[in-house]
Amino acid sequence: MADNDKDLAVFDALSALDLEASHQSRDYVRDKKQFQLHFLVTEQRHPKTWTLSQTAQVRSRRREKLTETIE
Repeated sequence: MADNDKDLAVFDALSALDLEASHQSRDYVRDKKQFQLHFLVTEQRHPKTWTLSQTAQVRSRRREKLTETIE
C-alpha cells in the first residue's frame, strides 16, 4: 500500500468515527521516517525503574561473590 493510500485509510477511519487527527499525529504519520523513542508517554521511562538495569548488575555481582565464598 502506498504512503498516500495509508494516509487516506487512516483519515477515512477517523471520519467514520467522527474524529479528527491532531497536527502532531498527522506530522508523525506523514513526515517521520525514523522511529523516535521517549516522545510518547508510553515510551518514557518510569521513575521507579529508572535505575533498574544498574541495580540488577550490582545484585548480580553480589550474588557471584556470595556464590564464590560458598564454593
